[in-house]
Amino acid sequence: MITLDLSEKIDQEVLRQSKELVDRRFREEIDEGDAKVILHLFLDKEFVFRGTAGEFSIRFDEEGVKRNALLFCKALDFTEEVYEWVRLRRKNQGAVDFEISMGETPFPTSPENHFFFALELSHRGVHIQYLAPRFLGELHMGADFKGDRETFRQQFYRHVLIAEDYGYKISIHSGGDKFPLLFGIGELSQRFLHFKMADTSWLEAMRLVAFVHPLLYREMHSLALSEWIETSKPYQATVHLNRIPKLEELSDEDLPALLDREDCRQLLHITDGALLNAKSQSGEYLFRERLYHTLTRYEEDYWSMLEAHIEKHLSSLGVKRKEIQTGKNCAENRGENNG
Repeated sequence: MITLDLSEKIDQEVLRQSKELVDRRFREEIDEGDAKVILHLFLDKEFVFRGTAGEFSIRFDEEGVKRNALLFCKALDFTEEVYEWVRLRRKNQGAVDFEISMGETPFPTSPENHFFFALELSHRGVHIQYLAPRFLGELHMGADFKGDRETFRQQFYRHVLIAEDYGYKISIHSGGDKFPLLFGIGELSQRFLHFKMADTSWLEAMRLVAFVHPLLYREMHSLALSEWIETSKPYQATVHLNRIPKLEELSDEDLPALLDREDCRQLLHITDGALLNAKSQSGEYLFRERLYHTLTRYEEDYWSMLEAHIEKHLSSLGVKRKEIQTGKNCAENRGENNG
């Protein structure tokens, strides 16, 4: 699977620019032939999307077409370039499992933005399996959702219908632990959902480390604090470090409870790459080998924690216990057959 993060390829400045500047930029920056095609595809056409919870329509005026074209021009070119490069490297052997992420853009990607991007991708012959919009409200890693839930549901439903129409799934990157939202998400997605939980699986690993290797946890936590300012720059997340208890004031028995604190969870998740790649002056990894050794030594405990954690999410999404158990059995059978 390839995830392409387009956050830095999206020209958000165009959203704040005047109509006159947008008109001029569209003439100067968009190829004349491409401009004609784009206007033909979108201008003054009504696109209707229907689902079990109702329908909605999208219609672009000339200004809307031009703003979206400038907003996504570089992102679309980059996506097409990477897609073709991967496809050629694979020598056209099978489909590319391709995901687009806009989850870290500083503004919500509206259904209109989403549809414009999806139709342009389709017109260019780029086929994706997943797309992660930037949803309304705050949907950050390791933290509960902040925002109006009903508005989120309405927008999420529209994103799902667009994805369904174009044959891919909506991806939620920061979905772990958003339990108040999950049932609605599961109900509205009609299985057109890609739910990524790598963030919370990592946090469960850190919880295990806090339980069984408190010294290692303290070292990793301390480095995460020192790396926070630099590591957090690409993310649209707010962490109040002053709300995280000081390590020197905590006993070893207190450490696992830190993983129940929202600020601490975001701290440890966003710095995961820095922690895994941290090296000493001699070039040796500071934590990686000890972390892997700990997870291997306590593998059964870690799997039990993950199983309970994932089952809680699936149940919240509306997946029935019988379906969860069937999935487990299928996975076990595949493992036996492959053994």
